[in-house]
Amino acid sequence: MGETALKIRVVLDASGELSATPTPVKGFTSDPTLPSLFNPLTDLPPTIVLTIRIDTQPTSDTTSLKTTDRRAYDGARVRVGLQPLGSLDPPANDAPDDVILYNTRNVVTESSVGNVAFYRNGRWVTPPLAAGCISGVLRRWLIEQHRIFEAVEDELTVNNIKDDDWVLVSNGVVGCKLGRIKLHTSTGTGDDAKD
Repeated sequence: MGETALKIRVVLDASGELSATPTPVKGFTSDPTLPSLFNPLTDLPPTIVLTIRIDTQPTSDTTSLKTTDRRAYDGARVRVGLQPLGSLDPPANDAPDDVILYNTRNVVTESSVGNVAFYRNGRWVTPPLAAGCISGVLRRWLIEQHRIFEAVEDELTVNNIKDDDWVLVSNGVVGCKLGRIKLHTSTGTGDDAKD
């Protein structure tokens, strides 16, 4: 009998009760961290590249710990035409695959589903924990393996993100995925998504 891949959701509630819930997931068929080795200057782009937009407003209530309170993340998703995670409703026709959140100082924090790193000066750079991003397990491993590097304070702001910038999105359940920033919607309005 084959082994089943599981993700384990561990929840510590306000009363101090700890619970763990296993959920079957599709197992990896290749190294889920391979996209972190991608060099946009020399490598051919992969077949699948996520479309990622910037949230239309700053988010001030994210946390460095994983939380079941997804209001900030789901709000960002809805603003760019995505449904909240777990929704069965279809996204808008021109919806991206994910959205980048940023804090009230315009510093990038994370995406709605994971940590992010931008390709800058020949390497992947991720927001520092002080910016307000989740201290993800895969993020930490990528830093320890020198595949991504923490940005200096305010290095990654919405003001220095350009259309078609490469983004590495990572979390411990899905691994690493590559994306490109799309600042404008395809509706033809010409509105900059970060204004």
